[in-house]
Amino acid sequence: MSIFDTFEIAQVAFIVRDIEKSARAWAALLGADPPEPVITGPQEEAHTLYRGRPTPARARLAFIPAGQVTVELIEPDEHPSIWREFLDEEGEGLHHLGVYVKDLPERARRIEALGFPLVQQGDYPGGRYAYMDTRSLLGVMLELLENF
Repeated sequence: MSIFDTFEIAQVAFIVRDIEKSARAWAALLGADPPEPVITGPQEEAHTLYRGRPTPARARLAFIPAGQVTVELIEPDEHPSIWREFLDEEGEGLHHLGVYVKDLPERARRIEALGFPLVQQGDYPGGRYAYMDTRSLLGVMLELLENF
């Protein structure tokens, strides 16, 4: 039985050091207007857990439509997070593929049962997310997204 009802990649996400510079470059490449970056909510709103522990980590995000997917750019702050860990260890680059799911906790549990740990989770306005560390098999993380 499949873990996913459907598997459609909704996001291709990159960790960046300079979100304005990266957003301008992606927008020019895709023939779009550069997006205005937004910042993730504080811990009291986002309830971010990094490797099972609360973290005050925040990030600046920019979203650029690219056909049927969205390019997401993430500029992490200095606090512990999977975003900061990636930037410190890998530098800029492809971080995750985002997939919308129903019943995120159940999907995450089933992916963890396959040996791929949940490394960060939190809430965003109107939904929640979970990063699954699938790098050993897929070469990239999966982000599960669930809108309410």
